[in-house]
Amino acid sequence: MPLHPSTPATPPDPRSPACARRRGSRTALAAGLSLLLVAPAASAQAFDPFPPAATDGPGTFSEQTLAVGGTGGYANYRIPALTTTNDGTILASYDGRPFNAGDAPQPNSILQRVSRDGGATWEPTTVVAAGYGTNSSPDKYGFSDPSYVVDRETGTIFNFHVKSFDQGFGGSATGIDPTNRQILHAAVSVSEDGGETWEGRVITEGAKDPSWAGIFAASGEGIQLRYGEHAGRLVQQFTARTGGTYKAYSVYSDDHGATWQHGEAFGTGMDENKSVELSDGRVMMNSRDSAGSKYRKIAFSSDGGHTYGPVTLDRQLPDPTNNASISRLYPDAPEGSAEAKMLLFSNSNSTTGRENVTVRLSCDDGATWPGFRVVNPGSGAYSTLSPLGDGRFGLLYETQGMNAISFASFDQAWLNATCASTVVPDTTVATGATVQVPVRVTNQNQAPLAASRLTIDAPVGWSATTVDVPALAVGETATVQVALTASATAAATTAANPVRVQSVLTAADGTQARAYGYVTVTGGPAGGAVTSLAVFGKYTTDRDVATQPYTVGERVPYSFRVYNTGTTAYRSTATGNLTNLSPGCNWSSLPAGGTYLCALAYRVVTAGDLADGFFVPETRWYMNADQASSVSLTGEPVDLVDRRPSLAVTVGEPTVEDTDGTGSVNAGDVVVNQVTVRNTGNVRLTGVGATGLCTLPELAAGAEASCGTVRRTLTAADVAAGSLAGRTVTVDAVNGDLAVTGRVDVAPYELPTTPVSPVAVDVAASAQCVAGKVQLTGRAVNAGDEAVDVTIRTSAGSKSFAGVEAGRSASQRFATRSASVTAGEVAFDVMAGGSTATLVAPYDATSC
Repeated sequence: MPLHPSTPATPPDPRSPACARRRGSRTALAAGLSLLLVAPAASAQAFDPFPPAATDGPGTFSEQTLAVGGTGGYANYRIPALTTTNDGTILASYDGRPFNAGDAPQPNSILQRVSRDGGATWEPTTVVAAGYGTNSSPDKYGFSDPSYVVDRETGTIFNFHVKSFDQGFGGSATGIDPTNRQILHAAVSVSEDGGETWEGRVITEGAKDPSWAGIFAASGEGIQLRYGEHAGRLVQQFTARTGGTYKAYSVYSDDHGATWQHGEAFGTGMDENKSVELSDGRVMMNSRDSAGSKYRKIAFSSDGGHTYGPVTLDRQLPDPTNNASISRLYPDAPEGSAEAKMLLFSNSNSTTGRENVTVRLSCDDGATWPGFRVVNPGSGAYSTLSPLGDGRFGLLYETQGMNAISFASFDQAWLNATCASTVVPDTTVATGATVQVPVRVTNQNQAPLAASRLTIDAPVGWSATTVDVPALAVGETATVQVALTASATAAATTAANPVRVQSVLTAADGTQARAYGYVTVTGGPAGGAVTSLAVFGKYTTDRDVATQPYTVGERVPYSFRVYNTGTTAYRSTATGNLTNLSPGCNWSSLPAGGTYLCALAYRVVTAGDLADGFFVPETRWYMNADQASSVSLTGEPVDLVDRRPSLAVTVGEPTVEDTDGTGSVNAGDVVVNQVTVRNTGNVRLTGVGATGLCTLPELAAGAEASCGTVRRTLTAADVAAGSLAGRTVTVDAVNGDLAVTGRVDVAPYELPTTPVSPVAVDVAASAQCVAGKVQLTGRAVNAGDEAVDVTIRTSAGSKSFAGVEAGRSASQRFATRSASVTAGEVAFDVMAGGSTATLVAPYDATSC
C-alpha cells in the first residue's frame, strides 16, 4: 500500500540508478590513508556478512518462485498473503498488477495459487477478485493488498483487500458511501468451499469511521482468537489515515464473518500492522513505523482487539519501514502453556533496505526473540508466515526487487534455536577501549540448559571474548561478563544513533540464542575523519556443479557485502571482471558505519572459463571514485564444473649417444629417454613443467605434449656394473588453486654386453653447375656389417634415409638456386646399433 502520497509505491532505493560446490568468502579492507576499521552504526547490519544458507542444515528448508513480473499477463506481482485451510490445502494470494508496479488505484487484481501437497506443487493461477479497465478508464476499478482470515470453526475463508476506483490510500476521501469513487473501500471475498470460488463484498461501513480518510487491511493473514470471552472472534488489522497521521486498528467479527465492526484507532506514525493472540489471551499488535524509527512498534489489547494500550518500540526487531508478519508457533496450544508463548516473526531484518528476510522465534510471548535464521540475505520485502498444519511453516515473500513472489517452507529444527533469552544492556565504550558487558541469560526451555558459550558479534574492526555460561535449570538466570573492544578508529556516536551488536549463545547441541544490544561510542579516532571500507565477497548459490555443471553463456551469481568503516559518507562504486558491478553495486551515499548487500553482480561463463573449470572474481571498490581510496578484492576460485585435474607422464625407449665415437658403450656416453605429458583430467592445466625438462604455459584437457628428455651420463662405475640405475620423473601442474603431479619411473638401463656396431660409413661431397646454378651432392656408402640410418644435411636442405643396408649407398642432390658458393661441408648424421655419429665431407668453391 502506498503510505506516503507524495512518493511512489516503491520507495526510492538510495543506491544509484540500477537500483537500485560452495566456497568460503573473501574480505578486502582499505582506508584513505592507512588500514582503518570503524564500527558500522546502528543503521547498519553489522554482523556475519554471509550467514549460513537457508538450505544448509539443520532441519529442512525448501523454496520455489510462484510468480515473476512480466509473465502470466501481469507486469508486476506484489503483496503476499498466505494461509492453510482446515483440510491442509495451502492458499497463496497476491496482487497481479497489470501495467506497472503501482498500487491502488491501478486496476489490480487479487490472484491465488493453491497447493494440495504441502507446497511441493502448485495449481495454475486463479482470480479471487478481478480488476477492470486501464489506468485512464473512467469506469475502472481494482483490488489490492490481500490478507486471509480463516474461521477454524466453520471453515469459511475470507480474503480481505481494498477496492479502489479513482483514489488510493493517500488520496481517499472521508466517508463510507460504497458508490463514491473518491473513497478507497474495504472489501472482502468469501469462500465456503476451501478457496475454490469467491463472493465479493464491500464492508467499508463496518470497517471505517466516516471521519477517517484512507483505510486498508494490512496484507498477510489475520487471526481467530482461541481464549477467553472473545474466543472465536475473527480479527483483521487495518491502517487509517486520520488526524494528520497513520493509525492502527482492528476490524473484527463475532458472528463468523456475517458482519464486521472496527475497533478504536490508536497510535501515531503507524502503518501496516499484524496481531497475534498471546498465551494469556491478550492480543499483541506489531506494526511498521511510518515515522522512520527503523524498529517495529508494539501495543497490547485486553479486550480482543477493540482497544490497545500504549505504543512502544521493540529494538529487538529492526525494520526498514516495511510490512512484516507475526504468528503463533503452535496455533492450537492450550491457554497459558509454554507452547502458547512461542511466536514466529518475519521481516526484512535491516534498517537500510528491503533485504535480509529473517525469521525470529520468541518463547515468552514476544518479550524477547532468541531464535534467528536468515531466509534470504538479498532482496526481500513484504513477508507473511503461516503454520502449514504438518509441523512445518510457510513463508510467502516478495523478492527480486519486489517483482516476484516466492514460497518457502521450513520446520522448527531449521530455526536452530534454543529458548534462552539473552539481554544485553545499553553500553558505553571509548574508541579503542574495552568494556565489560554483563549479559543476562535465562533458560526458557522446559528442560535444563547444559553449559554453553556466549560471545558478542561486533562490527568490523571490533572484537569480543567468548565466555562460558554455566548450566541453567528451568527458569534459572545467570549473568556473564563479555569483554567488548571497540575499533581504534570507531567514530563517536550518540545515544540516538548507537552501534548495534548482537549476543550469540551457542548451546551444547549447537542451537543458538541471539539478542541485540546497543553501544554508544565516545571519543572518536585521534586522527580525525577517516575514509575506509571493508568488502566481503562470496559465491552465493548452492548449485551442485557435479550434477549440474555450468555451460558457456550462463550467469554465475556473486554477492558482496560492503561496509563503510570510516567516519564520513561516500559514494561506493566498483569495477572488475563481473557483469553489473556498475550500476548494480553502486551506492550513492553510504553513511559512516553503513552497509549494503549487492546481490546483482554475476559472471557470464566464457569458453575460457569452462576450459579452466572455474573463474576467479576480481574487483576493485572505490570511495567517491578516488583511485587512492580504493581496495581490490580477489575472491576464491568459483567452480563451474566438478574439477578433476590429472596429469600422466610417459617416457620413450632409451637411446645411447656415442659421444666418443668408439662404437662401444663407455663412460661419458649418454642414455636418452623422451618424456611426454598428457592432460588426463577434465580441465585445463597451467604451469606444466619440471626442472631440467620443460616448461609448458598450458595444456588443454586431453592434450599431449613433449616435455624434453631425460639424459643420464654413464660413469665408470655404471660401465663396470653393466647397468644404469633407474630414476623417477616428476612433472607438476596447477588448475587454479588445485595442484597436480604426474610421476613415471624410468627403468634401469642394462648396458650391452657386446660392442655397439661401429659406424663404418664413407662419405663424399661435391659442388657442380647445373643450368647456371650450383647444386650440392652428398653421398654416403655403408661400409659396415649392419644397416644404418643416414641424414644428409646441407645449407640447401636435408634428406633422411632409413635402413641403408651394408654395401649400399645414400645419395642426394640439393639445388642452391645460386650461381656460386664458397667452399663448405656436407654433414652426415649416422645411427647404427644404438650409436650415433656425425661425419662431414668438404666441397670446393664453385662459380657457374
